[in-house]
Formats: sequence, C-alpha cells, structure tokens
Amino acid sequence: MEYPETPQRPVTDILHGHKVVDPYRWLESDKDPEVVAWAEAQNRLARDFLDNIPLRSALERRLTELKRRDVQSPPYKVPHGSRVFFWARKAEQERRVYFVRERPEASAEVLLDLHELDEDEDVYPGYLSSLRGLYPSPDGRYVAYGVAKGGSEYPEVRIMNVETRELLPDTLQGRGLMDLNWLPDGSGFYYTAGPPKSSVPENELDYWVTTWHHRLGTQAEQDRKVYDEKDRLVWGYVFPSDDGRHELLLRAASSTASELHVRPLGSSEEPKPIVTGFDGEHMGTIVNGRVVFRTADSAPGGRVVSVDADDPRKENWRELVPQHEKDSLTGIYVADRLLYAVYDRDVHAVVKVFDSEGGFIREVTLPGLGSAEVYASRSEQDVWIVYESFLSPPTLYRYDFEADALRPEGGSAADIGAGFVTRQVWFRSKDGTSVPMFLVHREGLEPDGSTATYLAASGGFGVAFRPYFVRTAFAWVEAGGIFAVPGIRGGGELGEEWYKAGILKNKQNTFDDLFAAAEWLIGQGYTCSSKLGLYGRSSAGLVAGAVLTQRPELFRAVMCDRPLLDMLRFDRYGYGGDWVAEYGSPEDPEFFDILRRYSPCHNVSSGQDYPSVLLRTAENDIACHPMHGYKMAARLQKANPTGNPVLLLVQPSSGHEMDHPTVSAATAEKLDQGCFLMQELGLKPPPGW
Repeated sequence: MEYPETPQRPVTDILHGHKVVDPYRWLESDKDPEVVAWAEAQNRLARDFLDNIPLRSALERRLTELKRRDVQSPPYKVPHGSRVFFWARKAEQERRVYFVRERPEASAEVLLDLHELDEDEDVYPGYLSSLRGLYPSPDGRYVAYGVAKGGSEYPEVRIMNVETRELLPDTLQGRGLMDLNWLPDGSGFYYTAGPPKSSVPENELDYWVTTWHHRLGTQAEQDRKVYDEKDRLVWGYVFPSDDGRHELLLRAASSTASELHVRPLGSSEEPKPIVTGFDGEHMGTIVNGRVVFRTADSAPGGRVVSVDADDPRKENWRELVPQHEKDSLTGIYVADRLLYAVYDRDVHAVVKVFDSEGGFIREVTLPGLGSAEVYASRSEQDVWIVYESFLSPPTLYRYDFEADALRPEGGSAADIGAGFVTRQVWFRSKDGTSVPMFLVHREGLEPDGSTATYLAASGGFGVAFRPYFVRTAFAWVEAGGIFAVPGIRGGGELGEEWYKAGILKNKQNTFDDLFAAAEWLIGQGYTCSSKLGLYGRSSAGLVAGAVLTQRPELFRAVMCDRPLLDMLRFDRYGYGGDWVAEYGSPEDPEFFDILRRYSPCHNVSSGQDYPSVLLRTAENDIACHPMHGYKMAARLQKANPTGNPVLLLVQPSSGHEMDHPTVSAATAEKLDQGCFLMQELGLKPPPGW
C-alpha cells in the first residue's frame, strides 16, 4: 500500500511523572484544511481498495435483497383522542413514510413523506436530512419532530399542525433536541437541549443539558427553564403523567446509572427523591398517582416497585415483581392494567405478563431464540411486540392477550432462516469465568479448522449483543461462514454485575473474554487465526483496537467502526467526558496507568505484523471523535508500511448513530464492512447471489 504521507510532529506531555509522546496530535484538528486533505487522501485509498473487491457486486445485490421488504412500526394511538400514528416503508421505497389515521379503523393518510424531506444543501450538497423522532401531542393535534442535517446529533425541531400540515413558527432554546415530552393538555411540552454555543466553553458544549418548558405559539425567549443540572456529567429528563398531576424526573449519569424524582406537574418546588445515588439503571412511569418503576436497589437483576407519587419515601415502596433468581429485568411496560416485563435469559428475550398487583399470569411464547421490544399504551389493551433474531428480520406482532397469541401485522417476515442454526455455547475465560457465545452457521457444518469466522461483541456500557438480525452476518453464514457473538463482560448480557465486571479497573476482563472466545473457536476446530475476523463499533471498537494491539497474531482481519482508541485523550472531545464512569479518568494517576496499558493508540509497536485493518469514522461524530481513527491509522501505517493493508474511511454527512437517510446509504455502509472481511478471510459468494 502507498499510504498518504503523514508527518510526525511530536508533542510531549508529562502525565503523572510519565513522558508521553504524541506524534500525531495535529490530526485532532479534524476541521483544519491540512487534516481534511489528509483524510480525503486516506478515503481515496480506502475507496480504491474496497470498490475493486471482486465480490462487491454480488454482495451488494444480496444485502439489498435482505433490506428490500415491507416494514412498519407499531401504531401509536394518542391517549386523549382518536388519532393513530405509524410509519411504513414498502420494499421498493428508499425512505420511511409517516401516516396518520383519524380513528383506528380509518384509512391511513400521509403525514410526512421522508422522500420529500429537504436536502442538506446548506451543509452537504446532495445529502439528505434524516428524521430524529416523531412526537404526537396527547390529543393528536400536533406532532413535533427533529430534522438532522449531515448526521448531526443536534436536530432542528419542527412542530406540525396535523390537520393542515403547516409548520408552526415556534423556536426553541439551545442546540438541537435530546428528548421531548408533551404536557397532557397538549398546550406545550418539556424538552431537553444542549446549550447555545456562546453560553459555555467550546470544549464543554456536549456536556451540559437543560430542560425547558415550551408553550405552543411562542418563541424561544419565552421558554421557561424547568430543570437545570448543576453537574455537567448528569442529564435530566422530565416525563409528565397522563392525568396531569405529576411529573417524573430522571437524572442519568451514564447509560446504566440513573436516579428518579417526582413532583407536582408544573411546580417549582424541589422534587421528592425516589431513587438516588446513581447505583444502577432505573426507569418508570406514573399510573393513577403511583410511580411504577424498575429498580436495581437491593436487586442487581432488577425488580418492579410502586410507590405513591405524593409520598415516595422508601419505606412506602411496595414490591410488585421481585428480582428473578436468574432472569435479568430490562424493561417494564403498562397496558390496560397489566404489567409486561421484558427479561434477558442467557442473552435472549423473555416477555412475562403480570396483573396490576404483580401476580404472575404467563410467559409470552416468542417465535424463537431472539430479541423483543414491547410497545404498550397505558390506556389501551393492544400490545405490540417487535421480534427479531440472527435468522429473522424484525417483524411486528400484535399480542392477543385473550388468545395468548402473537399475530403478525403488515406481513410476516420471509422464512429466510431455513437451513441455518443458532446455538449457544459456554467457554471459560482467563480467570475461569463462564462466558456465553452464540454460533450461527449452516446446518450440518462439520468443524475442519478452516471455516471463515466473523466475531462480533459488545463489551461496553452495559449494552447486550442479543440475537439481532445483522444483514452482513446473515450473508456471511449464507456464504458458508460462522457468525460468533460472545457475551463478554462490560456488556449487559448477564445483568448489572456482568457489566461492572468489565469496566474501570476490570476492563482487561473484557479483552480477556474475547481472547478466550477466539481461542475456544480455534481449539474446538471451527476456525484458525488466518480465517478469523473481528468487528467492533463504538465502545466495541475500543475492544477491537485493544485486541488488535495485545494479540495481533490471533486475527486475520479487524474492523474498528467509529471507535475509541486514544484512551489518554478520549475525555477531551464530544461526549467523552461523560465516560469517566466507564473507563476512569486519565487525570487520575491510578486510572492513567490502567488506560495507558490498554489504550490502542499507545500500544502500536514498530515492525509488528498486524492483521488487515479497516478503520471507519464519521466526520460529525461527537461520541467517538474522528481523531481516534485518524491517529490509529497513522500509527499502524507507520509501524508496518509493507504489511497487511491499513485503511481509513471517513464517512461524510454522518454522525455516531449511523442514521442513514435511505436504504441505499445503509446498504453501502454495510457493503464496505462485508466486502472487507470476506475478501481478507477468503469467503466466496455462494451460487444465487
């Protein structure tokens, strides 16, 4: 590979008595013209490589076929009216179309066609805006929605009159939209937004959030500050009750640490605490004057509790559903006086139904070993479940409680999983811990030590890699490969304690679990190092980067997608400062030593043979700044310029969440990932592609 020239301009820091030399600090200035030109040159090199992979056209056809099917969302009926809202996309369409029905039985009318959503001509010519959330008012008269330009994490809020389809001239405070919840009477809403650029230091823009009250028909200057966090690392959200009596306040310090408070709706009095201390994840709703919530208090696996919203002291808590001995509670939903609880059982979904007092009624029979999302309205009987698995695309079902049956809505998913199997195995990690892993492959596969294997995992922020339908992975097993998903520590596969065992001082457990997964696959005769590939995204991109530098001989190809890789400076950009609860702070001498030992950017060795590497970043990513991919690419290319290819892709008009505005754009991104891994591991397209 003839890589673009990357000058070294060393910057030396003395950190806790240690000299740390950073030769590529200049690449952190991602908007600087010199850095932009360098990134464009890297992109051209990567595109030339990826676009000329022989199997590309065949894989593109197959990935497109897997995406081109009719899909629709669960319908949402407003609590104080008759209107019903939902979105749908036909197989031949590129984008979603949002619909409204005047009554549940009425015909659907187009509310918002994303094919007609404005282009990002003022940001990225030729790129389309994307929609971030659609929030109907309780009476269905209005919808608020966010329009994101260039993959921005800060969408512009628009408010539409449903009857006339006209946009209101209202404006809001701050930058973008992070959450929006209507008041019960539809007169306005609470919203959480980032601060204006002029209000806080530039390097703290992504840390501060404020909750405001907006009354319809007014401008931003008239919005009232409702909840203003004094801690820049804590975000607050306000949820009004349907009966208009109370509001629930959720304070989140991370994706797995939150508090709950409550007060009378619209009151300026100090909220009454329900759960404090940020010890675990808490979520809830208010039903008939009582707060019904999931808590990790005295229950790492989660339990359901209710308490009077006017007097939520702990001594008044009433346990409805106790912690299960094995299953881990991930969500609780209320519909027609019934409680629907979603659990993880050995990393697959279980849905249980309880009465309003917590009495167990039954377990819902799901189609198989998969994942399930429940959608329920407190005032309606209908419950909707979206189910998917490694071998089945997301499918919408209506749950008929009386018949205890799931009924497909909008057409069932095609039976594409015939001839393939999903198995769960367990293996031992370095410290003896038993770790689960899913294996997906063709029926009758005989281990011969040479099967191309695609390994993916989570390993961060308590996020569980459950059985989801991954198009590239399904195409992989169609081509004769194995898709392997270990539930490594740091993820949420086995509950709160499993997550905590892979963060902060325990982070090396995450990497050791993945090493053990790879070694088990090799030891059991499924594959070998020359046929083993690894994919990781976001915090899992850090896992992939750490594995790449600690055990480079173990894999043939590694892809780090929107990753964290410089762990001595991760807290200086975007949301990074929020994540010291996950990794520890480089400013702390004890955590500095831990971070330095596994920081991928600081553990690249000159002359080392590394696997083929594809690094992918997004230029508007405020979660994992592009500098992580930039600096890692420079280090790897310098360390072994004649070795396996090291490619850097920079996604334009894109942010961290890969919010693709079209089916074609989503397929193009999956295509690069699949092409790279299949090419490097020698997997060929099967007949029929």
